Amino acid sequence: MSTDKKRKKRTATPALNHRQKKRLQELKRRRNRVLVLLLVVILILVIAGYLLVSKLGSIMRPKADQTTLSVDSKGKIRLEEVIDLSETDGNKGDLKDFVKSAIDKYNAKSKKDVRLLRFGNVDGKAYVETEYPDDETYQKFTGYQIFSGSIKEARKEGYTFSDALLNVKDGIAKDGDYADNASVQAEDDLKVLILRENIRVKVDGEIVYVSSASTRLESENIVKISPADGNVDASELVYIIYK
Repeated sequence: MSTDKKRKKRTATPALNHRQKKRLQELKRRRNRVLVLLLVVILILVIAGYLLVSKLGSIMRPKADQTTLSVDSKGKIRLEEVIDLSETDGNKGDLKDFVKSAIDKYNAKSKKDVRLLRFGNVDGKAYVETEYPDDETYQKFTGYQIFSGSIKEARKEGYTFSDALLNVKDGIAKDGDYADNASVQAEDDLKVLILRENIRVKVDGEIVYVSSASTRLESENIVKISPADGNVDASELVYIIYK
């Protein structure tokens, strides 16, 4: 074999390897683009799935048949209002417009949004479900005094727990079975909901103490607050302590 032929043979191989490297690099770039696109698609599907589950959860959740305020484990508040429009001059359309307008005006000026979850009917009455990220938002939007947190946090906010508290066991509070307020305040980790509003309340836990005035227990986690003298315009500060 001549020297020229040998030289051609030696120089051909590096040129081929260079082309292969370029092809491999291009294949890697394409693969990376596909992986990025796939991750974006997965992320979009996860977000869409979360939103769908959240929406379905709200839709599928049973509606309260009377106005009820619920507090979850993270302090988020949900208000279900059942309104008999026959007792007013309004209609469902006017009510929905009013609620949406009030929420839009509030959210435009607030960092934490109020959400309208559902609007419909229950037992022939109008049904409105709204959600509040925390007690502060609920108080600002509705005007009703409320606190949700631990006993320790409540004390820091200036709540004295001076009201007469009843012991509660298995959803039952017996008249005259009063708790020792000093001992109650020492239970720092217990949760407490304090509010001044005549309403049915549902907490995410088992009630262990409750104010004796204006309250009636319905179950281990539900208490109805109503004025003892029947005056709907009067309200007392009520403590609901649970674990």
